[in-house]
Amino acid sequence: MENADLPWSPSPDAPFLVADWTVDAAGNRLLRDGDEVRLEPKVMSVLVYLARHRGQVVSRNDLESGVWTGMVVGYDAVTNAVIKLRRALGDDSRAPRIIETISKQGYRLIADVGPVAEPVIGQSPTAETAGPVTTERSPSAATHRRRARVPTAGLLLLLLVVSLIAGYVFRSPPDAEEPVAESAAARLDRRAAVRQSDR
Repeated sequence: MENADLPWSPSPDAPFLVADWTVDAAGNRLLRDGDEVRLEPKVMSVLVYLARHRGQVVSRNDLESGVWTGMVVGYDAVTNAVIKLRRALGDDSRAPRIIETISKQGYRLIADVGPVAEPVIGQSPTAETAGPVTTERSPSAATHRRRARVPTAGLLLLLLVVSLIAGYVFRSPPDAEEPVAESAAARLDRRAAVRQSDR
């Protein structure tokens, strides 16, 4: 079931691209703009299998026999692997950009797949990975960084609100100090008055 339409097919030893991610199958990791996402070996194997069959519908049975060769797996093994892949790749099952679910049939990798133009850190360049180095960043990388800032800004705002509330709740009320000070002064005045009358 190899995809004859692809001019290039991923090798398990060489990194390759899926959308704007560099896939390091040997290291079970995805790389993009300095970010690294680690995958379980079987989840990576599902990605490699789908990449080898890019554009084709791959059935659950094909994935089970291609990835879990000779093993008995539960029905959820494939589903869970695809869910983990989507989460790692930032894909959405309702509006897929990378992995599409074909109802009652299987899954299809719809993103672009190709060789890496520059070597992955920790790996020496090979004939497959050597090529011109590009420094242009994709628009989705900027979107990814903006999304990462939103939780940080929200967390800082929440911390500020909690600090203000705590400061308001735990401050001593200014009115409470004045009556105490007045009563102490009043007591001193009374004592002084009593002493003078005793003389």
